[in-house]
Amino acid sequence: MYGWLLQIVITLIGFTIGFGIYGPVSLYGVMAIEAAPTHLSGTSHAIASLACNSKQNSVFVCELY
Repeated sequence: MYGWLLQIVITLIGFTIGFGIYGPVSLYGVMAIEAAPTHLSGTSHAIASLACNSKQNSVFVCELY
């Protein structure tokens, strides 16, 4: 009877979790680009992206930035 309500709640929870995860990862990438010299900005963004998106060390490495 309330299946549609459950679908809406699950959708809102998924959206909130996705928004909360994507924001910090994007912010760390921008910070890495801005902090690096111009000729190394792409490399620093790649390293920050790899570190923030890895499953094992994501919290530790991203806290160092």
